[in-house]
Amino acid sequence: MQAVKTLLLRARAKLKRWLSWAKWMFLSLIQLVKAVFSAFRTCVFWVFWLVTLFALSFWAVEQAALFLAPTSKLGYFLKHSNLVDSSDGWKTASYEQMTVSARPHDCEWGSAPLGDKHCHYDAQVQTVRTTIATDGKTPLVSYDEGKTWSVNGWGATPSISVSWVKVEE
Repeated sequence: MQAVKTLLLRARAKLKRWLSWAKWMFLSLIQLVKAVFSAFRTCVFWVFWLVTLFALSFWAVEQAALFLAPTSKLGYFLKHSNLVDSSDGWKTASYEQMTVSARPHDCEWGSAPLGDKHCHYDAQVQTVRTTIATDGKTPLVSYDEGKTWSVNGWGATPSISVSWVKVEE
């Protein structure tokens, strides 16, 4: 009887040690999971802010280009290509498909004869936009900023062109 009692006490002590070890492992596992989720949450936080900063930097560069050089090729491109591959399916020209004619200088004060010429040049921007009709087959083209659309029978490609119109004052 004494032998059984000793055996039970030893088994109880081993079980107690094993349960203590299992409890320690379980708590360690919980701490590890908490640390992983905390790190993941921190990682998501930083990724969110980095993506936001990246997007804001592109926006800031675009706004700076529009402010510093609104009548440059880049300025006209940023103003008139805001619908490239938009959700409506419109396509406007890429930067390479844009043409800006040279601005005439005959209205400037320093052109011969010297003095005020009582005229200036205004930019005239024409965009060509293309899309596919709702049937999924018919190509469409717009020459008036997307207000009206017609069938693109001639295979017009998206483009932006800037020309100059003389205005007498």
